[in-house]
Amino acid sequence: LEKERETMQLVSVNIGQERAIQGAKENGKTGIYKLPVTTPVQVTRLGLESDAICDTENHGGGDQALYLYGAVDYAWWSECLQQNILPGTFGENLTLSDMESTDYLVGDRFHVGTVILEVTGPRIPCITLARRMEDNTFVKQFLDAERPGVYCRVIQEGTVQVGDATGSNGTMQIVGTVASSVKAMSVEVPGVGTVVATIAD
Repeated sequence: LEKERETMQLVSVNIGQERAIQGAKENGKTGIYKLPVTTPVQVTRLGLESDAICDTENHGGGDQALYLYGAVDYAWWSECLQQNILPGTFGENLTLSDMESTDYLVGDRFHVGTVILEVTGPRIPCITLARRMEDNTFVKQFLDAERPGVYCRVIQEGTVQVGDATGSNGTMQIVGTVASSVKAMSVEVPGVGTVVATIAD
């Protein structure tokens, strides 16, 4: 069985170029600093054309081809942090108007432009996001918020562009949402702090 959700809008398509970053991963490079583009962008099985993936051990590949985040969650963060958090700040490829992380399950699908995407799991943050936010405590804050956004695989290649209508549907599975999955993959270790089972940032 499938459940239909209301149509959303693609409010930002974000592409990152390789750049240096201090205090994050060993290679000293990242693609997390993404900027919006307004022209149509090709989506392949491995993600957005021209989007830099610097840490290929923990990023990219078929199951993490695209990272999606919602404007509703960004509005929450803007209020929480008392500053305007713009689309692309967390390194997502696509920003959707009415998407909330708590609504989605692994296996749910998005129809964006001519592209079909399938949710594979939540984003598990690490030090790169903390350095991007210039706050070494942000990994824990991001985990606690349970607004992780979702990674997707590409079921159907095509193009996306700002303003595209975006529909989604989901299978009626009795499983946790991607937001609750983040909690399940993180534990508190005395003297160490929050440790996650998978590094995907």
